[in-house]
Amino acid sequence: MSESDAKRMGRRAEELAAAEYQRRGWSVLLRNWRPRGLGLRGELDLVVRRDELLAVVEVKARRRGGPAGGAREAVDIRKRRRLARLADALLVSRPDLRGLYVRFDVAAITWEPELDRPSLELIEDAFRL
Repeated sequence: MSESDAKRMGRRAEELAAAEYQRRGWSVLLRNWRPRGLGLRGELDLVVRRDELLAVVEVKARRRGGPAGGAREAVDIRKRRRLARLADALLVSRPDLRGLYVRFDVAAITWEPELDRPSLELIEDAFRL
């Protein structure tokens, strides 16, 4: 798969995850948020809110029959720590979000060639640090 195909698949996966959260009553606050001027690298794929709950969502897309390992396994301890640092930076830069309960979700999208649409699994509260 070329890099542009992977980026296109990633963007489509993020769109699907955002639509599913909205269907479940969440508001999409941010997509592809990057800290500016905070000395951190990386991005938060999706940040959604429902009532007093803020979910930082890592979106992982895989092709059926692709490399071994699922979405949950792809979010290893290094990635978890990076997401936590980015979430902290988000809360520093957005005082309006402070005081909300923050959890980390993983949206696992599997592209299945034999189906017209991908499968989507939301893993709520996927990890804690």
